[in-house]
Amino acid sequence: MNETTHQSLFFVSLPDLRKLCAVTVVLNPGVMDTVARDVQIKICRYLFFQHQDVVSSPLPGKQNQILVIMAIPFYKLGKVQAAIEKHGAKMEAPQRVTPAMLQTCLSYTLTAKLAPSWNKAGHLLIQGKDFLSQTGKQHAIGK
Repeated sequence: MNETTHQSLFFVSLPDLRKLCAVTVVLNPGVMDTVARDVQIKICRYLFFQHQDVVSSPLPGKQNQILVIMAIPFYKLGKVQAAIEKHGAKMEAPQRVTPAMLQTCLSYTLTAKLAPSWNKAGHLLIQGKDFLSQTGKQHAIGK
C-alpha cells in the first residue's frame, strides 16, 4: 500500500487588539495549593466551552490566576463575571491585550478543544486517542 502523509500549516491574522480586553481571574485564597491547579484548569475550560467568545489560559507561573480574553462588548454583558463569581473567584479590572497574551490563551484553548483527537506531547500535537500505543498510526504536527 502506498500511503501519503499530508502536512498542513495555517496562518491567521491578528484581530484588532483594541477591540479586545483581558482580565486576570484570581482564585479564592482559601483554595489549597494542592488543588489550585485543578480549579484553575476547571474554570478555564468552563469559560471557553460555555462561551465561544472567550479564550483563556492558566497564567504561566501562577497557580492561582487565570487569563481570560474576550471582545469588549461581550465583557460588558457580564456573563463572564457571573461565571467567575459562581466559581468563587474574583476578576480584576480589564486591561489591554498584548499579542503574547493572545498567543498564550489561543494556544491553551485550541489545545484543549482539539483533545482527545489531538494530544499534546512536548511541542507537538499528535493525532489519535491511542497515541501512547504502538498499534495505531498517528500524525504529528509542530506547534
